[in-house]
Amino acid sequence: MNDAGRNRFLVSWLELAIGKVSRVIPMNTDKYYDTSKCQLCNTPKERVIAEDDLAFAIPEFFPVTEGHTLIVPRRHLLRYFELSLAELRSVHKLVIECSNRLDAYDETIDGYNIGSNVGISAGQIGFHTHVHLIPRRTGDIHNPRGGVRGVIPNKQDY
Repeated sequence: MNDAGRNRFLVSWLELAIGKVSRVIPMNTDKYYDTSKCQLCNTPKERVIAEDDLAFAIPEFFPVTEGHTLIVPRRHLLRYFELSLAELRSVHKLVIECSNRLDAYDETIDGYNIGSNVGISAGQIGFHTHVHLIPRRTGDIHNPRGGVRGVIPNKQDY
């Protein structure tokens, strides 16, 4: 890619849809689209714990709980919303398969958080979209009420 093409902009799909682009986020595309440098594109086969033609599952590199798993589409995409319906089905199928395996392996698991960070403001640091499957256990935090709402301080418990 030439220098002129290196800096592109990601624009909110909603802003595009309504024709009001009020904010753009400059990104160096080399970092996000060079699959030769993508940790997920280059996952060693021995790390894969479940797979099909469109996606695979691996243990999280930095797990927040035991059993934390990443479900990764094989196609290198930045945003979850870019996945095709077939890829979404594949990811969902692997989420279910992995949760069933985890439930069979560890009877202390009694809940899950499932999610994807989309964009820097949402905490995305791996720029190959993926879904987190995070097993939860009673007592693993003081007050789990509100679950994923906890990504915004003071909004979890309502």
